[in-house]
Amino acid sequence: MDSPGAAPGQGTYLADATMSDPIYDYSDPLFEHTIETATYDLSSLADGQYDAYTEDCCRVSGVSNTSGTSSFSQWYRFSKSNGVYNLAPDFTAPVLYMIIPLTGSTTVDFTATDPEGGSVSYNVITDTSGPYYGSTGLPCSTFSGGILTLSSNLCTGGDVFADIYTPGTYWTYKVNASDPDGNFATVDTLFRVITPPNPYIDDATPTEGRAGNAYDFAVYANDTVADSFTVTCTNVADPTDVRTGTAPMRPVVVEGFQPGASYECDVSAVNSAGSGDNDQNYGIGPIVMDGLDLTLELDAGMQLSGATSILAGGNLQPNSTYTLERRSVPVVIYTNVTDAQGNFYENVVIPQEACAYGIHELVLTGVNTQGQTVSDTVWVEMDNNCAAVQISRTEITPSLPTLPNTGLSTLSIILGMMLAGVLFVVASGSFSAKGQLQFVSRRDRLVYLLSLADARLRRAERR
Repeated sequence: MDSPGAAPGQGTYLADATMSDPIYDYSDPLFEHTIETATYDLSSLADGQYDAYTEDCCRVSGVSNTSGTSSFSQWYRFSKSNGVYNLAPDFTAPVLYMIIPLTGSTTVDFTATDPEGGSVSYNVITDTSGPYYGSTGLPCSTFSGGILTLSSNLCTGGDVFADIYTPGTYWTYKVNASDPDGNFATVDTLFRVITPPNPYIDDATPTEGRAGNAYDFAVYANDTVADSFTVTCTNVADPTDVRTGTAPMRPVVVEGFQPGASYECDVSAVNSAGSGDNDQNYGIGPIVMDGLDLTLELDAGMQLSGATSILAGGNLQPNSTYTLERRSVPVVIYTNVTDAQGNFYENVVIPQEACAYGIHELVLTGVNTQGQTVSDTVWVEMDNNCAAVQISRTEITPSLPTLPNTGLSTLSIILGMMLAGVLFVVASGSFSAKGQLQFVSRRDRLVYLLSLADARLRRAERR
């Protein structure tokens, strides 16, 4: 820290800062950055104006609108009068690093507020020499009221946006925000023109609460953005066993791994500039399970009937029963026993009889080595056509309408059908579904038939 001189950092030296231990922040999908806090003892300062200034290296080389130096600086000017400090403006949303797209426009908010309530003025630092380390400005842009806008529509004098901002090039923009007393702060943003992603897997860890056969993949796109990542894992011993997961950002969850198997995983990604992949062969496994996991291979809009459900378990009682059932209107969809080691892995196709309008729990239950019942649940909301509306591993809120008001309740119609004996004729049919679908009691079967009739009536009322 010093008193102001001809330039920041060139006044009379007063004190060094006490620096905190660095905090490494990996939360931003574009970059990792280090946060260090500078602490100054200001108790003995006389009235006057002061600069807190830092200069460092090493910025990426080849920034297009600088003098070529890799150094950069930041500074903060404040004042003290009659023992009262007057602080510099605070930037509203400072941005360290940002991607310039190939089309459309980019807007960056450099606005700031004065802690003392004064007005704030802005200027762009264009001196590229030290200690300022500014930039020569950005072609095809405007800067007004603290807002930078960059767009092909703003090009002048024969400039062509695509010829200037070529993929992978770096640019920078440095802004000074001042209050009426001459106190100011600076912020420096580094830009990179978007390139097709070159993704990679940095880490993979078991997904919390998923018994061991689902993994979270930490994926990155090497200094650019990705609209989506896809991780593909192939069973080393069985190449037909392929598991995939897609997400717009990390982590990408891949589920349904086979207990005891090992997998090699690759990642691909896409953005507006193109696509990229990485045959990384990132290895996970052997998969060790402790408990149960239900993986329902179903997206919103897909039919529940015919969908594949992966049932998996490990560290259970040997030769013990496990069951997949639909709750609310109880229906046993599938049941079997674990192997001699207490493991199992099944691909089960959900039958038509599991369909029912509304929200239902699909629950996989089994018995662990301590004799305790364990379970895993997926919630599904279905429409009248057995299409999934919502799928979640936590309880969901209904999104479908309640019974329509037709002047004659659906329940009354169902009771009328019951009195006419219609449902009892249907109830005499077989509902074993090849030995897999079972009802706990005659009452459950009747409730199930009522739900089917209710669904048919809803469809009829819509028509």
